[in-house]
Amino acid sequence: MRLTAVTMGHYQNICATIAYTGTPGDVNHSNDQACVALSVAAALAHDVQITATLFPATVHHVGNALTFDFAPFNRGAGSIGAGGVTITGSRPAGLPANSALQLDWDCSASSGLMFSCTYRGPTVVAMQPIGQFIFATVAQSAGSLTFCADIRYNGPTPETSLSNNHSCVSTSVVALPQHAARFGPSVRHPDRR
Repeated sequence: MRLTAVTMGHYQNICATIAYTGTPGDVNHSNDQACVALSVAAALAHDVQITATLFPATVHHVGNALTFDFAPFNRGAGSIGAGGVTITGSRPAGLPANSALQLDWDCSASSGLMFSCTYRGPTVVAMQPIGQFIFATVAQSAGSLTFCADIRYNGPTPETSLSNNHSCVSTSVVALPQHAARFGPSVRHPDRR
């Protein structure tokens, strides 16, 4: 017999009884029942979050280095081990994948600009960062950029909150000013004709 506990608490006298109805009858009824007692604790709540930040936080020009820091964090009460979370996102067009620093993450390019990274590092206890996830690149063209990422808990129980599983950072990249050549008034040198 298999039971599934849906409410926490302490349970006694969970019993199963067997009865033999054949001939001859059961001569020893003292062993026809077995009972157990058990305690059911609440499952540890899981909650992961991701926060996007861009460094430096100044005006960005074409050719400037940009560092996107996606900070994954274990906000839940339970621990998270290897394979416990996945970060997905889409790199903005115009940002080459020059270098990525995803310590403790196993990453693959899904298609085009899409990426997916699964945590493969050591177990992270409650209220601690989950590895480091940095994307470094160079701004190649002027315009607005928005870089977003999502984090997903891969465990057997649902998260307590999904509202902190998506984060974006936006910036504008401006072209370097073009300096026009300037000429002064034409002056004739007295020794030249």
